[in-house]
Amino acid sequence: MDAACRIVTLQVELAHARAEIAELRQQLTAATDRRPPTEGPNR
Repeated sequence: MDAACRIVTLQVELAHARAEIAELRQQLTAATDRRPPTEGPNR
C-alpha cells in the first residue's frame, strides 16, 4: 500500500472515530441529564 493510499485510509478512520466520539458524548450528556444532581466537582 503506497503512502497516499495509507493517508486516505487513516483520514477515513479518523472521521469515523470522530463521529463515534460525538455519538458517545451525546449519550453521556443524556445520561448525565437524567441523573439527579449530586454534590461535588462534577456538577
